[in-house]
Amino acid sequence: MLRLLIDDVTLRKGDRTIALQIRWKGGATTTLEPPRPLGAPDLRRTPTAIVEQIRALATERGLEPSDLEGSGVTDAATLDLALSAATRLTHEILEGLAAADLRARQSPRSASSCAPTAWCASP
Repeated sequence: MLRLLIDDVTLRKGDRTIALQIRWKGGATTTLEPPRPLGAPDLRRTPTAIVEQIRALATERGLEPSDLEGSGVTDAATLDLALSAATRLTHEILEGLAAADLRARQSPRSASSCAPTAWCASP
């Protein structure tokens, strides 16, 4: 059904975006520039915030982390640092949500109008 409304579509690949131009049957045009999707290595890379937390924890504990680039074997001490860093980052996120007076909905039977898994403002 959409084919009946669209005359043509032009895609141009940029460095960081994809220029998408839609020409409609009535002559109007719509231009969108969504960001280019990340490649597979970028999607699987450990977030920079976690790597920085691991480095900070390693310095704090006097350890030398192994394989922060993800190209070899990671030792148990570095895995423990990664777990601690992820826990700290999660805690910081939850503190931020609490500071903004947001909470997770506890029960689908709650009187709140939020979706069961949504973050909601406290009443």
